[in-house]
Amino acid sequence: MVQSLGAGHTRLYQRLAKDEGVRVTRLHDLRHLNASVLLETENLALVSKRLGHSTVTTTANTYHHILPGQGRRAAETAARAIVGDSLAVVGK
Repeated sequence: MVQSLGAGHTRLYQRLAKDEGVRVTRLHDLRHLNASVLLETENLALVSKRLGHSTVTTTANTYHHILPGQGRRAAETAARAIVGDSLAVVGK
């Protein structure tokens, strides 16, 4: 289970970020950033577990806007397996 952080933790993080000249965000924004980065390379079930979601569906519904890129990368990987590394990706 993922431990919940409260408003006091967010205020501490924001004060430290400001003191160090780092862009001030909410801790929750960092959670979304972490999930987005993980979804670029990891499968949905792993990310869901790391986030502490009760179901993979929760993760899929929350981050559905990121998932189409995974489909494109999977298709490119499959195409490379079939035709080799000389694959010219359309649109790049």
